[in-house]
Amino acid sequence: MNNRSAVRPFSLRRRNANSAGFERLEPRLLLATFNPLASAADGSPDSLRAAVIASNTNGEDDVIELGTAEYIFSLSGDEEDNGATGDLDVREQGTTLTIRGKGIDLTVINADFLDRVIEVHNDATLILEDLTLTNGTVGNENGGGFRNLGTATLRNVKVHNNFQTENVQGSPRGGGGINSLGDLVIEGGVISANVSAGAFGGGGIYNTGNLTIRGGTIIEGNQANRDGGGIRIAFRTTHIEDAIIRNNTGINDGGGIFIVNDTDVHVTLDNVQIIDNDTGTDGRGGGIRNGGMLTITNSTIEGNDTPGTNARGGGIYHENDDANLSIMTSSIIGNTGDTGGGVYITSESTFDITRTTIANNIVEDDGAGLWNGSLSSGTIDNSTISGNQAKRGGGVIFNYGALDITNTPTTNNRADKDGPLGGSVFVGGGGIKGGSAPTLTLHNTIVATNF
Repeated sequence: MNNRSAVRPFSLRRRNANSAGFERLEPRLLLATFNPLASAADGSPDSLRAAVIASNTNGEDDVIELGTAEYIFSLSGDEEDNGATGDLDVREQGTTLTIRGKGIDLTVINADFLDRVIEVHNDATLILEDLTLTNGTVGNENGGGFRNLGTATLRNVKVHNNFQTENVQGSPRGGGGINSLGDLVIEGGVISANVSAGAFGGGGIYNTGNLTIRGGTIIEGNQANRDGGGIRIAFRTTHIEDAIIRNNTGINDGGGIFIVNDTDVHVTLDNVQIIDNDTGTDGRGGGIRNGGMLTITNSTIEGNDTPGTNARGGGIYHENDDANLSIMTSSIIGNTGDTGGGVYITSESTFDITRTTIANNIVEDDGAGLWNGSLSSGTIDNSTISGNQAKRGGGVIFNYGALDITNTPTTNNRADKDGPLGGSVFVGGGGIKGGSAPTLTLHNTIVATNF
């Protein structure tokens, strides 16, 4: 290829037996570099497609250096898995391909709605740096922009305006922007304006592998016509830190994040802002819908919404008999819904909330700050519950559940004077309302100026 340069193998040969010398080393193939041209026709010898195809067969680690330009696909054909048409297929096992751009908005790979942009196959490894993947689309498949079955790292990459378009009965699919079944790391960059129509949802990301998101990544403006506007997490382990998840919509449940009902799914959020996400009418979990093992630390869940008269959990909706929700040193503020504005806990779930502020959440019905369901059990320690507003129980309402509150002021919460309940603590009050057969324990806790 005209635009390929490679470093050739180098070895030292043993000198003759009568002289001191070096032992011979095995020949090693080093890095191969490609410099495709944006002006080259798609699939021609100097094109990006040709460089990826060559990297799949040379047995070397490869780097494809892209310029300040837009690389546009023109070869349609989405049923082909060798990269000759449609998406770029990364296939070679045992080596690493790096595709490097000049900047997130300077280098663009545009699939022109012919197929998704890139697919990483089983046991292949890809690193993407400093570029944008856009205008990918798939029908009854997973991953409109990017699909990973192997190992992938996206470093300062924008995945923007990609689509998973079909919802076929009995053949659920998902991932408008990204679908990953393998190991995926996202460092920085933006996942935005992607849409999933399939039953598995995940407007921005549909993940069934091991996922790490860090380094200031922004996930915004994505939509799932089912669950998980920003992210749908269905398997294994997900760790998100130093990230913003905002303005996403899950038409059913989980505007920001949807986690399936599976206690083998472990999710941690550290220093994550989950803000201004929403569901459709009568949805569950404007910010987060959780059915797994979720730990939240140093994070903010703010301004999320579940509209409708049967909506639950404006900030967080937590369900599944064996699931657990743990929240530490975080803020749950300004979320809205019909019931459980800040946090909604369903039957037989467990939770613990520590050093967390639950404030200024608003609901039309019960539990602006927290709604705790039947047979659920939880603790609130060293936290603050204030300024929440509801028609029934303002600060905390629990129904049939067990709740232990320690060192947690519950103040300045309001129950609507026109609502069916109000006035006194423990029975319909602005502070705490108890349902049938609840268990409530207060330790060193002030409940005051609620009305």
